Amino acid sequence: MKEDEVSISVNIAGKNYPIRVSLSEKPLVEKASDLISERFDDYQNNFLNLDNQSLVSMLCIELATELVKSKLVHQYSGINNPNTDDVHKVNQLIDRILNKESITESI
Repeated sequence: MKEDEVSISVNIAGKNYPIRVSLSEKPLVEKASDLISERFDDYQNNFLNLDNQSLVSMLCIELATELVKSKLVHQYSGINNPNTDDVHKVNQLIDRILNKESITESI
Protein backbone atom coordinates (compact mmCIF):
# COMPACT_ATOMS: atom_id res chain seq x y z
CA MET A 1 0.00 0.00 0.00
CA LYS A 2 1.29 3.45 -0.92
CA GLU A 3 1.96 5.95 1.80
CA ASP A 4 -0.97 8.22 0.91
CA GLU A 5 -3.46 5.33 0.62
CA VAL A 6 -5.93 4.05 3.17
CA SER A 7 -8.07 0.93 3.26
CA ILE A 8 -11.80 1.41 3.54
CA SER A 9 -14.78 -0.89 3.29
CA VAL A 10 -17.59 -0.12 0.87
CA ASN A 11 -20.94 -1.84 1.32
CA ILE A 12 -22.96 -2.50 -1.81
CA ALA A 13 -26.15 -4.55 -1.65
CA GLY A 14 -25.26 -5.93 1.75
CA LYS A 15 -21.78 -7.07 0.76
CA ASN A 16 -18.59 -5.41 1.98
CA TYR A 17 -15.82 -4.63 -0.47
CA PRO A 18 -12.46 -3.60 0.95
CA ILE A 19 -10.69 -1.10 -1.30
CA ARG A 20 -7.63 1.12 -1.14
CA VAL A 21 -7.98 4.77 -2.01
CA SER A 22 -5.83 7.85 -1.70
CA LEU A 23 -6.49 10.06 1.29
CA SER A 24 -7.76 12.81 -1.01
CA GLU A 25 -10.27 10.45 -2.67
CA LYS A 26 -11.54 8.91 0.57
CA PRO A 27 -14.37 11.44 1.16
CA LEU A 28 -15.49 11.12 -2.47
CA VAL A 29 -15.55 7.33 -2.35
CA GLU A 30 -17.45 7.39 0.94
CA LYS A 31 -19.99 9.83 -0.51
CA ALA A 32 -20.32 7.65 -3.63
CA SER A 33 -20.83 4.60 -1.44
CA ASP A 34 -23.59 6.39 0.49
CA LEU A 35 -25.25 7.40 -2.78
CA ILE A 36 -25.12 3.82 -4.08
CA SER A 37 -26.59 2.48 -0.82
CA GLU A 38 -29.38 5.05 -0.82
CA ARG A 39 -30.34 4.39 -4.44
CA PHE A 40 -30.05 0.63 -3.99
CA ASP A 41 -32.48 0.84 -1.08
CA ASP A 42 -34.88 2.83 -3.29
CA TYR A 43 -34.68 0.18 -6.00
CA GLN A 44 -35.20 -2.57 -3.44
CA ASN A 45 -38.35 -0.86 -2.15
CA ASN A 46 -39.72 -0.19 -5.65
CA PHE A 47 -38.89 -3.54 -7.29
CA LEU A 48 -39.67 -6.15 -4.65
CA ASN A 49 -39.64 -9.06 -7.10
CA LEU A 50 -36.06 -8.51 -8.40
CA ASP A 51 -32.90 -10.07 -7.00
CA ASN A 52 -29.94 -7.99 -5.82
CA GLN A 53 -27.91 -8.61 -8.98
CA SER A 54 -30.71 -7.21 -11.15
CA LEU A 55 -31.09 -4.21 -8.84
CA VAL A 56 -27.36 -3.49 -8.93
CA SER A 57 -27.41 -3.80 -12.73
CA MET A 58 -30.27 -1.31 -12.97
CA LEU A 59 -28.43 1.02 -10.61
CA CYS A 60 -25.28 0.80 -12.72
CA ILE A 61 -27.24 1.82 -15.81
CA GLU A 62 -28.80 4.76 -13.95
CA LEU A 63 -25.47 6.03 -12.59
CA ALA A 64 -23.64 5.51 -15.89
CA THR A 65 -26.36 7.46 -17.70
CA GLU A 66 -25.97 10.32 -15.22
CA LEU A 67 -22.21 10.26 -15.77
CA VAL A 68 -22.59 10.41 -19.55
CA LYS A 69 -25.08 13.29 -19.25
CA SER A 70 -22.71 15.14 -16.97
CA LYS A 71 -19.79 14.67 -19.36
CA LEU A 72 -21.90 15.92 -22.27
CA VAL A 73 -22.94 19.00 -20.33
CA HIS A 74 -19.32 19.75 -19.47
CA GLN A 75 -18.22 19.12 -23.04
CA TYR A 76 -20.77 21.50 -24.52
CA SER A 77 -20.37 24.14 -21.84
CA GLY A 78 -16.68 24.42 -22.67
CA ILE A 79 -15.33 22.87 -19.49
CA ASN A 80 -12.21 20.82 -20.24
CA ASN A 81 -12.41 21.98 -23.85
CA PRO A 82 -9.14 23.23 -25.38
CA ASN A 83 -11.08 25.78 -27.46
CA THR A 84 -12.31 27.46 -24.29
CA ASP A 85 -9.01 29.32 -23.86
CA ASP A 86 -9.21 30.64 -27.42
CA VAL A 87 -12.79 31.81 -26.94
CA HIS A 88 -11.82 33.46 -23.66
CA LYS A 89 -8.91 35.28 -25.35
CA VAL A 90 -11.17 36.51 -28.15
CA ASN A 91 -13.72 37.74 -25.60
CA GLN A 92 -11.00 39.61 -23.72
CA LEU A 93 -9.80 41.20 -26.95
CA ILE A 94 -13.33 42.29 -27.85
CA ASP A 95 -13.79 43.75 -24.36
CA ARG A 96 -10.55 45.71 -24.68
CA ILE A 97 -11.54 47.01 -28.09
CA LEU A 98 -14.99 48.04 -26.89
CA ASN A 99 -13.55 49.70 -23.79
CA LYS A 100 -10.96 51.56 -25.89
CA GLU A 101 -13.67 52.79 -28.25
CA SER A 102 -15.80 54.02 -25.37
CA ILE A 103 -12.80 55.80 -23.88
CA THR A 104 -11.94 57.52 -27.18
CA GLU A 105 -15.60 58.43 -27.74
CA SER A 106 -15.76 60.25 -24.42
CA ILE A 107 -12.64 62.34 -25.15
